[in-house]
Amino acid sequence: MEEFLPASTTRSGIITPSFFAYSLDGKQNTQGPTPGGFLFWTSPGVSNNETLDQPYDYAGIADLYFAAVFMPDVPARTSVVTLHNAIDVPSDLTNPNSTKRPAHVLGVAVGDTSGYTHERLYAGPKSLEVLAATHATGADGKPDGQSLQPLIQFGWMTILATPLYWVLRFLNEHGVPNWGWDIILVTIVFNLLMLPTRLMMMKQSLKMSRLQPKVDAIKRKYANLKVSDPKRAEMNTEMMALYKTENVNMYGGCLPLLIQMPLFFAYYRVLANVIELRQAHWFWLHDLSVADPLHILPIIIIISMFLVQFMTPSPGMDPNQRRMMAVMMPVIFGFSMWHFASGLALYWGTGNLINLGIQLAINRSKMGQEMHAIAAKRQARKLGGGGNPRTIQGKR
Repeated sequence: MEEFLPASTTRSGIITPSFFAYSLDGKQNTQGPTPGGFLFWTSPGVSNNETLDQPYDYAGIADLYFAAVFMPDVPARTSVVTLHNAIDVPSDLTNPNSTKRPAHVLGVAVGDTSGYTHERLYAGPKSLEVLAATHATGADGKPDGQSLQPLIQFGWMTILATPLYWVLRFLNEHGVPNWGWDIILVTIVFNLLMLPTRLMMMKQSLKMSRLQPKVDAIKRKYANLKVSDPKRAEMNTEMMALYKTENVNMYGGCLPLLIQMPLFFAYYRVLANVIELRQAHWFWLHDLSVADPLHILPIIIIISMFLVQFMTPSPGMDPNQRRMMAVMMPVIFGFSMWHFASGLALYWGTGNLINLGIQLAINRSKMGQEMHAIAAKRQARKLGGGGNPRTIQGKR
């Protein structure tokens, strides 16, 4: 109930949606309060006063950080009744007179079709360690069946997110007992581990930039052909032969990104779902599970991302497009973090500052200087040679 207390101003606007969580005949699933839900577009919405007589291993209601789940002694005889209602609540929970908005209320009752009900109930925080140690009734009638760990929604990133969580947890318990600093330290290590892939991307980009004049020459050679002309296949063959001769992998710049993205998403899923961030403090942030109240982190994200975009040489990109990306991308990502959990913003801002430092070092290197030189030459050619406009003289 602390969210409703005047002292809890940081959580006054937070209403985390609840969902129906269950394991049916060995398969875990969730349903949101409306058709399609908010977790799976294909799942139906929870109906009011619906009776479901099916072999549930467990069934209950959960939100982002808490759960109340029934574990029947005899899953084969389980009967579940669902509740779905909506009530109007103040948009500002500390001000009863603020504008009202509807909030979904879900409930579940679990019984036994034999008429005699005996079951266990878990009601409490969604702690990964506790849920992993809590099991539904197994085939032998003992509490050794499926665990309640799937109540934490790591999704398809579970295989990477779970060990990442345990790394953060280990660091918090045996290193720095502050989740804010733990996020920063793991983010530093994470970015240093990804540094070789970033350098690989830069090297591939440099190779492609060196080849660009030859690539442009091949394109001009076939420029007059229609898209449907079979001879255009010769252009692709000639370009592939050029890449092979110069030992350039045209997809080499993408492969490192494919390695990084699953890890980024796994980190996101961990920081968005673990209860340890709730009410965790770090400097001016009194709760890492809610948005930065002073918006300092989103502003840092916008500025640092702009600087990284602006300083990163992109010889193959149109200068106008590059300038637009340097402004639009930071604004989009920064304002998307405006209302995100500050723990996520802390991770993203730390990563941006690290990337800024790495990019400064790369720009001072021989590789970075060459890329900037190539980009300047391409820009000069587009402007008609050194930026001087061409003069067309008329006949006398």
